[in-house]
Amino acid sequence: MKTQLYHIISICAITASFIPLLIVSLKKLWKDPAFLLIAVYWAISGVINMTDKIPGITTRQLDLVVMIYNMLDIPIVLGIIYYTSNSVSIRKFAKIAAPVLLFAQLINFFRLGWNYDAAKYVLAVGLLVVLVAVVWEISLYMQKLEHSKHEKAMIFIYVSWLFSYGTFIIVYIFDYYVNATNSSVDNLIIYYISTFIAIVIASIGYLAKSSSRNFI
Repeated sequence: MKTQLYHIISICAITASFIPLLIVSLKKLWKDPAFLLIAVYWAISGVINMTDKIPGITTRQLDLVVMIYNMLDIPIVLGIIYYTSNSVSIRKFAKIAAPVLLFAQLINFFRLGWNYDAAKYVLAVGLLVVLVAVVWEISLYMQKLEHSKHEKAMIFIYVSWLFSYGTFIIVYIFDYYVNATNSSVDNLIIYYISTFIAIVIASIGYLAKSSSRNFI
């Protein structure tokens, strides 16, 4: 039953990953580089999550794909935050944090080998760094009384990241510190549920960007 639930939720989350890119195409948002970039990010996430559906892929190959994706994911998100943020301080923070985290993770992999233990501590720091940047951006938004349509749309995207990376911390703790039976399937279910919800939130932002109505 749990395995069936996992397959249903994973397919829903993977399919949802392409919704932002679909909205970009239908609503002609490709002229806004920020929204196109974020939509491509979600689509790439969907493609990566499809790898475990590939017939014949080995556990080692799947683990390698996941480790490389985890290594690149946080620097990419920080790069997007750098590109989309209007705050000089947040841009400086992201500009420094992204390459430092990537370099630190590469060093750990070359020292300890390409395994999950080598990613353990840098991944934890990376999750916290993204959450700090996202909360920082949201707090600056909340301090303003008036917002442009672009800002109203972006806040949904930042909230989606806040939700997804906040949930990833729970998954991280269970992955690395809680040795429970069948925890792997449970973690994947939590991961895909949070991914699906996050993309729904982000998609509302895309619709807010393309609509003349006020969503906030």
